[in-house]
Amino acid sequence: LRRGPCCELISPMSLQRARAELDDVRARLRAIQKRLLRRKGEVNKWRSSPASPCCLVLLVYTRGNAEVVANFAQGLGWRRAPRVAALTTEDRSKLLADLESQFDSVPLASIAAVQEDPVRAGVCSEGEAISVIRWLVEHSLFGWVQEQNSLRGVAPSRRQLVDKALSAIPVIAPERLQQRVRSSLSGSLRSQRKWLAKFRLRWGLRLGKLRIQNHLSVSDKQALAYFQWINAASAAAPACQPPLLINMDETSLVRHVSGLIGTVVKNPSNGCQLGEVAPLCDRRSYITYLATITHDSEVQPRLPQVLIGNERQFTATVMNSVDFLPSNVYQWRCKSAWNSHMLMRRYLSLLASSLGSVLKERYVILILDVARCHLHPTILAHAKRCGIRLCFIPALMTAELQPCDTHLFARFKATFREHWRRQKALSIAGSLSTFQWLEVVVSSLQAVLPADWDAAFAASGALAEQTRVADVLCAKLGWASAPLVPEGLPTVETASLVFPKKMK
Repeated sequence: LRRGPCCELISPMSLQRARAELDDVRARLRAIQKRLLRRKGEVNKWRSSPASPCCLVLLVYTRGNAEVVANFAQGLGWRRAPRVAALTTEDRSKLLADLESQFDSVPLASIAAVQEDPVRAGVCSEGEAISVIRWLVEHSLFGWVQEQNSLRGVAPSRRQLVDKALSAIPVIAPERLQQRVRSSLSGSLRSQRKWLAKFRLRWGLRLGKLRIQNHLSVSDKQALAYFQWINAASAAAPACQPPLLINMDETSLVRHVSGLIGTVVKNPSNGCQLGEVAPLCDRRSYITYLATITHDSEVQPRLPQVLIGNERQFTATVMNSVDFLPSNVYQWRCKSAWNSHMLMRRYLSLLASSLGSVLKERYVILILDVARCHLHPTILAHAKRCGIRLCFIPALMTAELQPCDTHLFARFKATFREHWRRQKALSIAGSLSTFQWLEVVVSSLQAVLPADWDAAFAASGALAEQTRVADVLCAKLGWASAPLVPEGLPTVETASLVFPKKMK
C-alpha cells in the first residue's frame, strides 16, 4: 500500500491480529445468540403455533392425527432446531386439545381446498408445503426404524430407508408436490447418502450396528412361572428350616487370554517385532468352572467351586503337585472339560457334603438353568437323596434371572484377565505354566467370591417374593413394578414355559 495523508502501511502482523480480534467477536456473538435461543426455548413451549398454516396442512394430511402434529409443533426433527424445554403432561394435553379444536373449527370447504392443493388455496407457500411433506415422510421413517431396531432386530440399509421413505409420501398431497419430494429422495447415490446423513442428524439416529442379543424380548409369562415356582419352593420350607437359595452355573476359562486392550508402541525404536506369542492349543484350550453362590454370606465359604479340565490340561503330574488350592476349590480331571449328567450327580454329592450340618438346619434350594446337562431323571432323584430341592430358570432368560450371570461372572472374568495379565508380565518370555495359570484362577476366585450376594438374588426376583426386583429387569419385562405372583405351585402347563419348547 502507498503511504498517503490518511493511510498507513498495514503489516502482516497487524492484519493477523485484526483477524484474530474479528474471530473473537464472532465467537462472542455466537455465544450470545445461543443464550438467547436457550432463553427463548425456555419461554416457548413449542416451535410452531397450533394455529399455524403448516399445522393445518399436517392435520389434513394425517386425517386429524393430533399426536403427529404435536410432534411437529414441538420441534421434533426440525432442521437446526434449538433446544426447547420438555413438555409436561399438562402442556402436551393442552397442545393436543388446541390442535383438535383447530381441526374441528375449520370448515369442510377449507379442508377440501387444502386437501386438493394447499398452495392454490392460499394456506401456505409451495416451499412450506414441500417441507411439511418431507417432515411427515421422515416422521414415518423414524417410527419405522425404531420398530425395526426394537422388534425385528434389523438395522435398515440405505436402500431399505429410501424405499420406505418413497412409500411414506402421502397420496393425499397434490401430484405436483409428491413428484418434487419423490425426485429429491430417489436421486443419485451421493444425494441419498447426504439426505440420510441429515435425516440421522435431525432425528437423533446414527450409522452403526445393533448389538447381538440372545433373544429379542423377554417373556413375562416365563418369568411369572419361575417366580411362582421359587416362591412355592421357599414357602414349602419348614418353620425350623429357613430356605437357603444356592445358584450354580458354568462358565469357561481360557488358558491364554488374547485380544486385551492396553498400551502398545507404535514404532518400536529397537526394531523388535511386536505381538503375542501363544500356541494355537493354548488359545483353544478351555476348562469349565462350576461357580456356586448363595445369599447367605456365612454359608458362602463352604460352597464348592469346581474346575473341570480334560486329561491333557490336568495331567497326573499337575493333579499330584497342586497343593495351593483352598479347601472349597476342587480340581476334577475328566476325559472332557464339559459338564455332564455324571458330573452333575457328583457335584450334588459334593455340595451336600460341603454343606454338612447346614442341610439339617436349612431348607436348601438349588437354582439351575435348563442346560441339557442339568436335566435328567437321575439328577432329580439324586438331589432328593441329598436333601436338595431343584428349581430351574426359564430358557433364554439366564442373563436376566440367574444371579451368577447378572452379578458374578462379569466381575470374575474382569479380575481373572487383570491377574492373568499381571502374572504374564512377570513370567519368563511371557509364558505361563499350568501351575501359574491355576494360581491366577485361584487368586481371582479369592478376590471375588468373599462378597454378599444377597442383592444379586433379590434383584433377580429369587428373594423376598419379588419385592426387591431390579428396575432394569422390570423394564425388560415391560412391568412398571413387580406384579402379584399367584400362590402355590405352577400348573404343568405354566411350568412347561420354563423348559425349552422341544423338551418332552
